[in-house]
Amino acid sequence: MTNGLHYNFMSLILQTLQGYATPSTVYQEKVAALAAALKEENAQIGVPRKSEQTALLWNAVEACNTLYTHLRQIVRGYAGIPLLEQHVVATQLKAVFDQFPLNVKWKMGQRMGSLTKLMGQLQAEPAQSWLCEMGLEKVVEEMAARHREAQRALLDRNREVSKRTPAGLQKARKVTDAAYDECVEVVQALYTTQPDEELLQLIQSCNRQIDHALTEMAGRKTADCRVVADEAEALRASAEGTEDATESKEVQ
Repeated sequence: MTNGLHYNFMSLILQTLQGYATPSTVYQEKVAALAAALKEENAQIGVPRKSEQTALLWNAVEACNTLYTHLRQIVRGYAGIPLLEQHVVATQLKAVFDQFPLNVKWKMGQRMGSLTKLMGQLQAEPAQSWLCEMGLEKVVEEMAARHREAQRALLDRNREVSKRTPAGLQKARKVTDAAYDECVEVVQALYTTQPDEELLQLIQSCNRQIDHALTEMAGRKTADCRVVADEAEALRASAEGTEDATESKEVQ
């Protein structure tokens, strides 16, 4: 059963149960427990599965990659032409790039770790002086700024993810299902001991909701809805003493 269908089905069942007035404290407690469980399930459905920091992270990483690629190409270009004035410093800078390689196709963690090491070298002496001689210091400053943005976004995203309850929605659904089962048991017990027409109508209304949910599922199996097979008729017969009460069965 999909999350949306499950929540809608349980909501309709809860509304039906809440519409029945009875002095039974057990009934009231079980219905209240179902309401609390369903409230938590609704809260879990609303938990975003994606972090807003992801887009910020990738934008910063891509900007950093672009700057890195162009900077390396410039340095290699000057290092490959001995006639140029900047050939010597470019060769020295190229050695720094070669010492701390970076592949933009690497995974995020490996890529950012390598870039952190490279930035540490480029922002320190003597590489900083070499960059100034080639007029490239602004490029490195911009690359460092984008790298810091990426690191902040990554940390913020990790904090968001760490606050989420693992499989929170699945756990909430199980609690709702358990509360639903207990409500069914109480309704059965009430009708067996003190049957009345209003309670019978409640049972029939719940069964109609069950039939509707099963129809929407188009024959897919589910273990989420445990109900009494032909419950209304069986309980009516039991109340009249014409046959034994039907036990709860799991509708597949």
